[in-house]
Amino acid sequence: MEEDIMKFKATQKLDCLQVDSINKTFKVKGQSSDAFQKKKSGLVKTAMAISTCGMSTVLDKALKFTKEKIYSFSDLHSFELLEDNSTITSGGTGLALAATALTGSYAAGAMGGIIGKKKTKKIIESMIIKLNVNDFDCPCIMIPLITKSTKVGSNEYKEAYNQAQKIISMLDLITHNN
Repeated sequence: MEEDIMKFKATQKLDCLQVDSINKTFKVKGQSSDAFQKKKSGLVKTAMAISTCGMSTVLDKALKFTKEKIYSFSDLHSFELLEDNSTITSGGTGLALAATALTGSYAAGAMGGIIGKKKTKKIIESMIIKLNVNDFDCPCIMIPLITKSTKVGSNEYKEAYNQAQKIISMLDLITHNN
C-alpha cells in the first residue's frame, strides 16, 4: 500500500478527486463527512430512512469511511450523482452515461408539466456523488457536495452542481480508459 502511495502522482485534481493518468490510478480525498452525520437530528434520520426505504441509513454508514486508498481505473464500476437520495446522473463500466433531460431538480418540474402537474423543488438537503468500487472493505465511496438545506437557485447549489459535473466527467473518463 505504501508503495502505491509513493508511485501516485496526481496529474489531474478536482477538490476531492485526484487522478494519476500515467499510472491509471485515482484517489478520493475527504470522502468522510462527520459534519454531515452530526447535522442530522434523530427525527430527520428516521424520516429519511422511512422515505428512502433505508437507503439513507446505508448512505450514513458509507459516509463514515475515512481511509484514503489508491484505486486502479479498473476498480471503478459505476457512479451516480444523488440529490436528496434520488439519482440525477449515473454511469460506469459498460453503461452509457445517463442524465436527465434537464438539470437537477428542474427535471421533476418538467416531467410534472408533461403529465399535467407541476412540481418543482426549491430546497435540497443533500447532493452526493456515489462511487461503486471493487473493494470489499469499502465498496461504496460517497463524496458529499451539499450537506444542509440549500436553495436550488443559490450560488452554493450552482457551484456544487458545477463541481459535480466536473467530477462526473472525470469519472466517466476513468471508466473509459481502464
